[in-house]
Amino acid sequence: MDDDRAGRLLAAPRGRRTLAELLDEPLSVHASGGEEVRWRDEVRRRVAATDPAAIVEQGRLLAALTASVDWAVYWQEPHGEDRVLADDSVAAELAPIVAAVARAPASQWWTEPLTVEAQHAVSWPDSDGLISTPRTSGARVGLAAWRDETLADEVRARRERPADPRANWSGVW
Repeated sequence: MDDDRAGRLLAAPRGRRTLAELLDEPLSVHASGGEEVRWRDEVRRRVAATDPAAIVEQGRLLAALTASVDWAVYWQEPHGEDRVLADDSVAAELAPIVAAVARAPASQWWTEPLTVEAQHAVSWPDSDGLISTPRTSGARVGLAAWRDETLADEVRARRERPADPRANWSGVW
């Protein structure tokens, strides 16, 4: 992983969360706003207490990546940890962690294209117990239709739904 990929990890919310999940002492934020200096100092302390050489083992990297994805809840307000990590000065404190991840052989595949041989499809039986063959082509047409419907739903939402993002309203699932 080169400097450009390391920079992209630091620039992205899930990347920042992955890096924070690698700290020996994880963040546990129950408050937000007005605490940037305190959290910057706290993240600096936790980074200093973490051995960068110990975090680059494949199992630990995968666990951090998995935790970051597990905490991605785009339908609600970000968790406190993600709010704290959104501050660039706080995220900058993760530089030693991202440098170690960038050099780690176990992370090199993160930005490589997937090969057809490495992909798997999973199917479940339907209500009649039949297992259908997964579609392995035609995604472009389906994705284009989904995009068109999503954009149309956004237009309807601006017209018909509350403007306040905290309003008690649910979207399409």
